[in-house]
Order: sequence, then C-alpha cells, then structure tokens
Amino acid sequence: MPKTQFQVDQNAVKKALHAAARTYDNVGMVPKAIADRLLERLDFIRLNPLCVVDVGARTGYATQQLEERYREAIVVGLDFSVAILKAASSKMMVGEYTALPFADRSVDLIFSNLAFQWSSDLQQTLQECHRVLKPGGLLLFSTVGPDTLKELHSSFADGHRHVHPFYDMHDIGDMLTQLRFTDPVMDTERLIVHYSSVPQLIKDLKQLGAQNASQDRLKGLMGKTQWRQMLTNYENCREENGALPATVEVIYGHAFGTESNSFKNANGEEVTVPIDKIIRRN
Repeated sequence: MPKTQFQVDQNAVKKALHAAARTYDNVGMVPKAIADRLLERLDFIRLNPLCVVDVGARTGYATQQLEERYREAIVVGLDFSVAILKAASSKMMVGEYTALPFADRSVDLIFSNLAFQWSSDLQQTLQECHRVLKPGGLLLFSTVGPDTLKELHSSFADGHRHVHPFYDMHDIGDMLTQLRFTDPVMDTERLIVHYSSVPQLIKDLKQLGAQNASQDRLKGLMGKTQWRQMLTNYENCREENGALPATVEVIYGHAFGTESNSFKNANGEEVTVPIDKIIRRN
C-alpha cells in the first residue's frame, strides 16, 4: 500500500465536472498539451491494438487522436460524468474508474490523461486496469503530483486543506509493482502556467472541474479576511515580468499487463505459469 492515502469525495468530483461541461474546452489548453505529450510516447512503443480505452476521456480530445492513430481498433472513451461526455463526438461510455465495465483481459491499450487523481481509490483503479488489460497490453497515463498548485497551497495559512491532494510519483510506482504490472516506468516534469491574477487561476480551475474534492477539505464559504490574506501571500510569488506562476507537476507512467498467470502449489506457495504453457483440455 502507498505511504499516503487520500479520501476523495466522488460526488464532489462529479458535481464539479458536471458544472464544467460547457466550459472545459474553453480553458483546456494545459490538459490538451499534456495529452499531446502522452500521445507522442506511443510513437516509441510498438503496438497494434484491437481495443483501446481512454479512461477519463472528458470531452474526447485524446479519444479522437487515438481513433486517428489506430484506425483498425475499437476506441472507447470512458468517464463518470454524463454531462461532460455529451460534449464529445467519439464513442463514449459512462463508468466508474474503480469498476471498469470491460471483461477480464479484453483491452490492448488503456490511455488515461489527467484522470487518476480524481479516483476515489487509485489502488482499486489500477487494479481494474490490470484486470482488463490483455497479457502484454499497455497502460499509459498521466496524472499530477503533490507540487501541483504549490503556490496556492502555501498561500493559505489557516491549516486547512484548500488544494486537492495528489499522490507522489513513487507511491504510484509502488502500486504498479504491488499489482504486478510488468516493467513499470515513471517520470515527471514541471510546467509553469502564468496568470495575471489569482481570481483568474481560480476561475480556470473551476471551469476545468479541477476543484478540491478531498474528504477533509474545509466545507462552506471562505471568509473575506482569509481570502484577502491568501491573495496577499500569493503576491509574494509574482515574477519580475508581472505574472503569477502556478506549478503543474505532471507525472507520466506506463506499464504492461502481466504475461503470466499466478497459482498456488500444494504448500500454499504462489507460483507463476506462463500463458503459453497453459493447455486447455477438451
């Protein structure tokens, strides 16, 4: 299990995405840029998938790119927000990340861009990905790390959680290893997005549906004094060019489905048997 576990209010996530359905594409430049970076990684992986699933498809930008890339494959976009999927033009399904609506070992490629941070149980979500991946199938994803919005987080001085919590790259890598994915690889980069004001940053986050959905977040409206103090503190981050920075720590990861099945011997010890050694008896 990861060293840190976060409780995500799934109803709050769905509510935020529902409200952002009409505005997501207007402010989705950063998610699209990260999706493009993630898609470029497929150029270096030999893969001829028959079934592709885009988990957390949102309005379908990456889903369309995957359709163009793999014209012979069935490509399905999946998200848990009905409202945001209505803005998409590709083939879409409504489903939970923690209970993927696909058969065991039925998917060749699971692609997921900036979605796993909104899962109510990331370990369970990754376990579901492992379940539905074919042996040798690819999981390719991006999410965001704990340095994301660090300027906003540090500007609050009341001890409450105002920024959604994010898993560390190493914790996610440990989960992949524990779930017996093959050859997991993780890396990270930091993007700096510049804003003229904090209210503009908050507005963009709201229009993306990217709001604090942790179970231990402070409920209710923020007081005027608290808000003004946060604005004053954030001003200390203003750069020489007059812009306010907002850090996005992007985590990229990929791993492959297990090539072998696991069994237990007479002593209760776990053993592995390669798939090609399992013979069906008539």
